[in-house]
Amino acid sequence: MDSSIQNRRLKANDLARRSIDDFCKAYGQAPLDLIAPFERDEIIIGRRIGSGSFSFVYEIQTFHLRPDQSDIYTEEQVERREATARSVNYGAKYVMKCLKDELEHSEDEDLFIEAAQDISHEAEMLAAVSHPNIVKLHGVIANRHDAFLDGIIFHDLKPDNVGFDMLGNLKLFDFGLARFMPQYGDAYEDLYEMSGAGTPRFSAPEVFFEKPYNLKADVYSFGVVLWEIMCLKKPFAKCKHRKEFEKALKRVDKVLAINRKWPRSIQDPIRRSLSGDHAERPTMREVCNVLNDCVLGLEDSEDEIIIGRRVGSGSFSSVYEIQTFHLRPDQSDVYTEEQVERREATVRSVNYGAKYVMKCLKDELEHSEDEDLFIEAAQDIAHEAEMLAAVSHPNIVKLHGVIANRHDAFLDGASSFFIILERLESTLSDRIEVWAKESKRSSKSFSLDNRIRVASSLAGAVEHLHYHGIIFHDLKPDNVGFDMLGNLKLFDFGLARFMPEYGDAYEDLYEMRGAGTPRFSAPEVYFDKPYNLKADVYAFGVVLWEIMCLKKPFAKCKHRKEFEKALSQGTALAINRKWPRSIQDPIRRSLSGDHAERPTMREVCNILDASREIKYCTDDYCSTRKEPSKSSSKRFFLKFSSSTASSTSATADTLQDLLNDSEQSITA
Repeated sequence: MDSSIQNRRLKANDLARRSIDDFCKAYGQAPLDLIAPFERDEIIIGRRIGSGSFSFVYEIQTFHLRPDQSDIYTEEQVERREATARSVNYGAKYVMKCLKDELEHSEDEDLFIEAAQDISHEAEMLAAVSHPNIVKLHGVIANRHDAFLDGIIFHDLKPDNVGFDMLGNLKLFDFGLARFMPQYGDAYEDLYEMSGAGTPRFSAPEVFFEKPYNLKADVYSFGVVLWEIMCLKKPFAKCKHRKEFEKALKRVDKVLAINRKWPRSIQDPIRRSLSGDHAERPTMREVCNVLNDCVLGLEDSEDEIIIGRRVGSGSFSSVYEIQTFHLRPDQSDVYTEEQVERREATVRSVNYGAKYVMKCLKDELEHSEDEDLFIEAAQDIAHEAEMLAAVSHPNIVKLHGVIANRHDAFLDGASSFFIILERLESTLSDRIEVWAKESKRSSKSFSLDNRIRVASSLAGAVEHLHYHGIIFHDLKPDNVGFDMLGNLKLFDFGLARFMPEYGDAYEDLYEMRGAGTPRFSAPEVYFDKPYNLKADVYAFGVVLWEIMCLKKPFAKCKHRKEFEKALSQGTALAINRKWPRSIQDPIRRSLSGDHAERPTMREVCNILDASREIKYCTDDYCSTRKEPSKSSSKRFFLKFSSSTASSTSATADTLQDLLNDSEQSITA
């Protein structure tokens, strides 16, 4: 290797290391320690889909992880690596961003060093923030560490840096110029000497003229973007020379004129954001509140949750769709700062397409002849809330809210205690029914890949519960749902329980109350014998059998004695020899009457991931995913303002592309 190139690499690496050490000394654990680490040869990339001044972006086709890396990575890092790799199997799409090789050979010796600092800094920034409208960091090079800070200025806010993923969700990206603000002073009021950065047309006057500035430089940039969203024209388009632009920048209110036909609630944030005096600009939180009220048209309401029709019902509970939220203003004296922020974020998410449901107990439970029924149901729904708050996984339904006074809620009646969950559109039972109808209509070969994806996703969710010492107790197709994007979600945690802390939850047996649906219950659970986590493995085996067979398990058992005999003998769920061996094996082992012979859910996950190489079988599959609807311009700027206030998945378009399309359609 050329010695000059080697020197450049060493210098860039040394600067990065010193930066890492300084950050860690000042702020403790680095957020990148929690991001999945990957070696370069573990990632199989495809075509190049984007490029910048310093970097290329490639699509990731799949991951080939090295086996048994527990001696290299932490337990959490190993879990994140495997979860990311598995997610590709159920439709997740990722890209890899890296520097261009030719930078090392540039005549400008410092160019490579500068670019290296920018991309490592971008990783650090993305690891430190999490927001639905900021592009998510899913992995970094294995030997990379960074630090934790807070208070970020984006520095280059413009439509070209605002993207939309394949589902239409807005994502702010390209954090190469983003920087943490100094830790002293008020970042919205005090001024700081910082190097000017960004695109001139979107830069605040104080940044362009290299004067001290603060976070309100981003507010100015947002004002320019919002003006372009409303006007559908390039800002400062008539300025052909630098002097013209400098002159226009000093009279922005005249050049970026506000149309009086726009709603006043839009005119105001644009006018204030574009003020030449930073002190007169609002904060991004104020902008969010104005735009949020503009779209929602909120009014005072006694109840904070406006529910619609009932969309589901169980033995003890009812589920209602949530139409919108009407939050009481200024609850800072009631809730913590983080709780206030989470409440507001949940409300805003409804504006850009998120759907939620409210689950509560049925009022008639209070009047039941069985005195203990209400108490038991209340325990189950409260327990479900605790369980969902303790776990986080892409294939487990997410808990978004609970009743504020949850400890005393039942004093006001059965339906007073509620939990807020993400809305699901269908269940695995629905999907199996569709598959069964399609298979009868057609005998042509089809890919088994989709059904194995479903099984693999479900296995991953159950394995995650077992990793945290939780037994689900009621695994069945009716408790497996799909959201509006087709993502699998395990739900209904009313019977889930934490395993005892002593012993081995996969080997030792425990005296626990039997629970679940008989057709999916392990023999030891049904016959009230001691059991362990492998009772869930048995239930998963029954579900996997139903996914493959497209028939109800134990359907021929009409009476209790018939069912008990079939359960004891283990002969009712016959395995079709035409199924791939890699599917036959986990079903056969999972359905063993002896719990010791059943695999762990980690073993099941590994087998199903490997079986994804199988492509064809004699059945047909009907996809139920829907195309995302296009957002209005109001939704665009609402999402955009929300993400800017808080401050790598693939993006399909940028905001600039959409603005260009809108401008062309108007011209036409």
